[in-house]
Amino acid sequence: MRTFLLLLLGSALFFPPRAQSITVQRVETVTIPGEGLYHPVFDRQNRIYVTSEDYRGLYRLDIPSKKRIELSGKPGAGYKPLFYPDKVVINPFYRQQGRRYFQISEIELKDGGRERVLREGRFISPLSGSRQSLFIKEADRVRPLRQAFAKTGAADTLAYARDSLIVVQTAAGERAWQPLGPGHYIWVSLSPDRRHVLFRKAGRGSYVMDLEGNILAALPGLNAPQWSPDGAFVVGMRDADDGYRITASDIVISDWRRGREIPVTQTDGSIEMYPAWSPDGSRIAFHTLKGELKIAYVLQK
Repeated sequence: MRTFLLLLLGSALFFPPRAQSITVQRVETVTIPGEGLYHPVFDRQNRIYVTSEDYRGLYRLDIPSKKRIELSGKPGAGYKPLFYPDKVVINPFYRQQGRRYFQISEIELKDGGRERVLREGRFISPLSGSRQSLFIKEADRVRPLRQAFAKTGAADTLAYARDSLIVVQTAAGERAWQPLGPGHYIWVSLSPDRRHVLFRKAGRGSYVMDLEGNILAALPGLNAPQWSPDGAFVVGMRDADDGYRITASDIVISDWRRGREIPVTQTDGSIEMYPAWSPDGSRIAFHTLKGELKIAYVLQK
């Protein structure tokens, strides 16, 4: 009994209590004359980074001075960077003899952006494990690239898309599912408590499943889904298109366990896209089609 109570206490300390409700307090707009601010992300210190519309470059945004601080100007550097306490891992690319090659590079955050290339190759990408180790995905293989970020890298849990499958890799081995049948699975991510997987199936919407492949919640029409830091909510964009371009998009929070939605934006004249949630849970950043950065301040209870 004592051991069970200790385990419960340890779990409560490691995973913060899930919020029961959420309120959007206000939304602010940030612009820099002559600069587009796209695809915002947060680092572990809740600082905001942006890139260009086509993911060229990665820049730390200093909002008070309205300045961008460049960490990398490479093509692809702003596509899904992985943040660690003192580093960011990026996946830029270059062309050589008509072929595209990718790099996995790390940049020190505290010294102004010293970059070091860890790997280069055709179609390689980095993955972050649940316990902060760094993995490399190349074709059908996923292997540890570096476990210096965490001593428990062998026990990391991973969730990712491979071909038309969702793959979950744990210490017990690898399992793969097509939870909604054949199709294209994207935006796959593991929940903060490592118990659920969030994904989108092209043409269907977003879903939450458990680690046995069972669908727990459907989030119809939600695109680019992202977990809240405690896993209680999912934020995404509900967009529409005419087959060629996006014609409308708003940011929506889903209380996926209760089947409720909380609108973040409800605008007719602005197209808001690709939200990211700050690690402290207080802000959701997203951009407009025109390259404006917007920040929603939220309160969880």
